[in-house]
Amino acid sequence: ELRLSYYQDRYHSSMYDDPFDPRYLLAINNNHQVPGGVFQVGGISTGFDFNQSITRAIKYDITSQVHKQHLVKLGAEFRTYSVQSEGFSVTREGPNGVSGPLKVDTVGSFGHSYYNKSPREFSAYIQDKIEIEDFIVNAGVRFDYFDANSYVPTDLTNPQNKRRPDGTLRTFDQAFRKVKAKQQFSPRLGLAFPISDGGSIHASYGEFFQIPELGRLYENPFFNVLGNFESFIGNADLEAERTTIFEIGIQQKLTPLIVLDATCYYKDIRNLTGTKLLSTFDHDNYGMYVNYDYGSVYGITLSLDLLRMGIISSNLDYTYQVAEGNGSDPKQAFYDASGQSESTKILVPLGWDQRHVLNWIVNLNGEGWGASMITQMHSGTPYTPALMENQLTNNQLLNEGRNKPDYNVDLKIWKDLNIAGVDASIFLKIENLLDRTRPENFPQLMQKDLEGHAKYDYLNSLYEYNYDPGAQPRPRLVKLGFTLGF
Repeated sequence: ELRLSYYQDRYHSSMYDDPFDPRYLLAINNNHQVPGGVFQVGGISTGFDFNQSITRAIKYDITSQVHKQHLVKLGAEFRTYSVQSEGFSVTREGPNGVSGPLKVDTVGSFGHSYYNKSPREFSAYIQDKIEIEDFIVNAGVRFDYFDANSYVPTDLTNPQNKRRPDGTLRTFDQAFRKVKAKQQFSPRLGLAFPISDGGSIHASYGEFFQIPELGRLYENPFFNVLGNFESFIGNADLEAERTTIFEIGIQQKLTPLIVLDATCYYKDIRNLTGTKLLSTFDHDNYGMYVNYDYGSVYGITLSLDLLRMGIISSNLDYTYQVAEGNGSDPKQAFYDASGQSESTKILVPLGWDQRHVLNWIVNLNGEGWGASMITQMHSGTPYTPALMENQLTNNQLLNEGRNKPDYNVDLKIWKDLNIAGVDASIFLKIENLLDRTRPENFPQLMQKDLEGHAKYDYLNSLYEYNYDPGAQPRPRLVKLGFTLGF
């Protein structure tokens, strides 16, 4: 099987295409400050943002039953990326940027970020599925190669190659070095064998290679450092994140209609992107991405399948999982330092740590009609409580809070039709069937604040300003549709 692919993702945001459009002159003067708790109206954004990524890939896979006991798969893939990003704001040259002709900072300066990079990626694998009677083994190995195709500073006390007090200025080859490609061989092993009539054990081990987000490699590509804890630079020399996964489980038919599956797993995650704090020769502190953070995930999944009994079938699964690490945000140490707090030195719950998840699916399948209901229930994810008076540093509160448990119910009903010899189907989908909300996420405001805000003729109330729709589930959504088959 041969696959060729081309994918482009492009984002552009600006009021006018030309940053020197004269309409910006008036717009900048109209960008007035507004009181707190009031939506800003009038004026426009003077920012320019452009991001584009293009991925080209060629992939070849071959599968062959080379022997009655050996099914061999092998393949390779080559990817090239074109990643471009630019960001700046239009200002005016006069005092405070509100008078004089329009101005755009020079490319590569602190106020005008730009990069155009072309990283490359290659991978290959081979796998053998060995079947000896009821004993099955999947054994293989994967090779990953990634070249960021970029540079990093050789002297982190002078990342942007500024002229030192002694007047020295290095050449490009002296100031920067090209990063080496990252590569890894990752073994994979899985096995399954019966232990009883209707029961079997399955186990697996695997290592995985994950390149960091490309934006973290190329952020602030001219390595500009300005001020104290106001600058952050990317690192094209980041190692790939490496994950090792162990899993073991059992599947057992409890009755002719009920099947139990229980699986335990553990993930060890290394080389997660974190922050290193550095200082220039003129004593400006800044942050840089490094492979510093780590984490672990472990848990158990229990699943009960009710095989079809008449028109009813169902599945119930429960997962208990613990996800811990020394930080969910790669820039956490930078934020701690800028806030004069000490970074955490212990494992804490990660931002996506969800201890309990329960899913229940019920299906009804009649003659030419059907319905399904999906119920999801889960415990809350952690968050860092706001620092209150007389409390200690932020890191001691890192992800110590827990959101409340939540649930959701979706429903789908469908009916097959035949219209003039054409197969058709009508369906009804209802998402968030119970129109669930999260009361704890509604604004918590004091009456005196509401009354104080209401004294003025503002365009919005204080409640409207503080209400966050993104903190609520999407309201009940009903979709009615049909399909036609030819």
